[in-house]
Amino acid sequence: MTPLIAIVLVIVMIVNTVWVSAAQVSIQRIEEENSEGTANNYLIDHTSYMTEDTLQRMYEVLTLYRTPTDWQGYEEQAGIYIAREEYDRALECISKAVELSSDASVKEKASLWLQKGCLHTIKGEQEDALESLKECVAFNPESSESYLIMAQIYLERGDEDNTLKNMEAYLELNPGNADAEEMVAQLYMSRSDFETAKKWLLRAIESGGDAQVYYQYALCTIQEGDFEGAIEYLDQAITLDEEIGDAYYYRAICRLTAGKYEEALKDLKNAENRAEDPEIKSEITRLISELTGV
Repeated sequence: MTPLIAIVLVIVMIVNTVWVSAAQVSIQRIEEENSEGTANNYLIDHTSYMTEDTLQRMYEVLTLYRTPTDWQGYEEQAGIYIAREEYDRALECISKAVELSSDASVKEKASLWLQKGCLHTIKGEQEDALESLKECVAFNPESSESYLIMAQIYLERGDEDNTLKNMEAYLELNPGNADAEEMVAQLYMSRSDFETAKKWLLRAIESGGDAQVYYQYALCTIQEGDFEGAIEYLDQAITLDEEIGDAYYYRAICRLTAGKYEEALKDLKNAENRAEDPEIKSEITRLISELTGV
């Protein structure tokens, strides 16, 4: 092998390594259920660049060396920058795509605004994110992801009214999310609107909710003064998770109200080593002492 050929081969190898490296994907899924995680995962799932093989990505990387002439070109470049987690550049590209999208369909415009909202969310620019996401639902009122991200942003900001408004809109489009339905119920419980909270908890139960959903439904029922009715849901909560200590305590209270002292004492003893709330733990000790005379 001549020195010239060796040099050429080395150069080719270096260029190939750099090129392949440029086509790598850095962005990873986020498991946390917050606005940033939802926005991040939406971009992963809806950026075409993410689903392409290495050769296709290497080809698309070449487009970064020219200026796009239409909104589709800027959206493609934004996808590359999203994959690299270069969010400032991605936002510049998607903003330019929005500017040039006069010939795009209504759903395409909504998609661009949603991507822009996601990028602002990831960057922690919540006000800009909300503005973009509202533009998205103006074009596409069925953009469930927009409602979900807005609900999460408002929840993070402590705005319960707008959290409920957007989460309920999301659940109308995407029923069957037990965690989201439980969250809505908790917000209504915090407002002492136990009737509405129970409606959402029933939806969560139908969606496969866990022991906590049955437990919270029982608490709402107790708050309404229906101690006997609460027992059924406390039974179910304990069946699903026998370590849910406070459920034993509240079932004991319900049984005491009904004059079932032996059953109540059994529940209190089960609750004694499981309860986590110090106040409840103290009350359990007091009630056991009263019932046993010790």
